[in-house]
Amino acid sequence: MAVRYRRFHDRAHVCHHRPGSREDVAIQTTILFFDYHAAAVTLATARTNAATNDTLYTLNQGRFQIGSIGENDLLQSELALLQARTAVAEAELEHDRARAALLIGLNLPAGTPVEIVVPTMPPDFAIDPALAVSEALSNLSVVSSLQLQDVQSQRSVAEAKLSNNFNATLTASYGFNATGTNFTRTYGDLLNPQQVRLQVDVPILQWGAGAEEVRAAQADQEQVAILAESQMAQVEHQAHFAALALIQARRNLALSATADTVAQRRFDVAYNRYLIGNINIDNLYVAQQEKDQARTQSIRALRGYWEAYYELRRVTLYDFERDERIR
Repeated sequence: MAVRYRRFHDRAHVCHHRPGSREDVAIQTTILFFDYHAAAVTLATARTNAATNDTLYTLNQGRFQIGSIGENDLLQSELALLQARTAVAEAELEHDRARAALLIGLNLPAGTPVEIVVPTMPPDFAIDPALAVSEALSNLSVVSSLQLQDVQSQRSVAEAKLSNNFNATLTASYGFNATGTNFTRTYGDLLNPQQVRLQVDVPILQWGAGAEEVRAAQADQEQVAILAESQMAQVEHQAHFAALALIQARRNLALSATADTVAQRRFDVAYNRYLIGNINIDNLYVAQQEKDQARTQSIRALRGYWEAYYELRRVTLYDFERDERIR
């Protein structure tokens, strides 16, 4: 089963309908995917180094026997071989762990054969920090929530002010009151017993309760405004620097890929020169270490790019590759 990186994330998106949660899943699956990729590359490198050091140790045993190298160089070669074999064992364990974690993330049974396909080049599209900030402010639910809180706080202040104004209750009643020995006499000559009553209820003193309610509502409104300003600034900050981080990640990826190629060529040259006796063993092992470091850095750069890619989508809810909002 081949797992392509982009298809891997598409599958993770299927079961999550809220765009923000989908991007969270994408970031988590990016970590799982590149954990396994890094472990696979590290294992392959460890096995190659073990084979190379085994060849070098055999070669150095012959050179030591004829006296062309000293015992120190032979021991250094043997130590490098032992360390390379230890690195293989450790890399195999990490490879199995990362593979199991990937299968869990894909919801696949343990033991499922998996072959990952890693993109070598990132998609090419424009990244505008200003657009990132604009889309974040337009799309994120936290912004709508802050706007709603502001409206509600303004309403509370208005209601408190209205409640604090002078108010009185006016009650009016109009009716008739008559009695009689029968139904006809009861409702006869009603103009004389008619009654009209007016009642006005006016509070004598509010003891400042209304004013306190207004001040409390205004304080709540100020607090909501301060909180909204802070959170809006945080949204802008995250979107702006997420865009810059992706731009920088793309640069790092290009540089690390070049460094990986150069380091591999340098080691190949050093190895061939050592075989013919033109350089010492120390220079060869330095070239080998730099080769391994450059390869590790290139994997980290590729991983960092995709993490930054999905982080920008998460904080803006905008697809810069397709130039559209994430629905």
